Amino acid sequence: MTSDEREKRHRHNYAHVTTHTAQDWAETFVCELNDTVAEALMRTRQVPPDLPSRTAIQQYLQSKNRLLILGFNSTLTEPVESSGRRGGDQIKEMELKLHPDLKGPLRALCEDESTTVIVLSGSDRSVLDENFGEFNLWLAAEHGMFLRPTDGEWMTTMPEHLNMDWVDSVKVCLFHEQYPVVTP
Repeated sequence: MTSDEREKRHRHNYAHVTTHTAQDWAETFVCELNDTVAEALMRTRQVPPDLPSRTAIQQYLQSKNRLLILGFNSTLTEPVESSGRRGGDQIKEMELKLHPDLKGPLRALCEDESTTVIVLSGSDRSVLDENFGEFNLWLAAEHGMFLRPTDGEWMTTMPEHLNMDWVDSVKVCLFHEQYPVVTP
């Protein structure tokens, strides 16, 4: 970085630090936190209308080509308690099992030639292979990063020519010794 660029950045950062006090930061943080809570409350209050079951079943039976995308974690399994941490409990997530009561209905859906079933999950490929190896369905693991067609092999969905140059600059920030100190 040239000395002019360094000086320009220093002036900008200095102006920011001298005009934004800890009080300003705290007020902004609390306001954003309150906004987040308010938004979450609004989302939880908006309960979707009941599914018209008869109409849905009738249209399902009349259709000739169906696609069902099912979530695995907490949908086809019992919910995993996350103890308030983001990302959940990794050990419990590795132990996820398909609910035994759902194996029969899932098998019936998978054997229907008019129906394509996809199970989407944030779990690892091995967890999905263990739970769904016997079923005729597609699997999407690690939030869609990996895809396995029926009777196929796992493939990555990441483009081959993806520009990942930005990763190193982010790692420098995240793994800097001061990052935990200055991050709220």
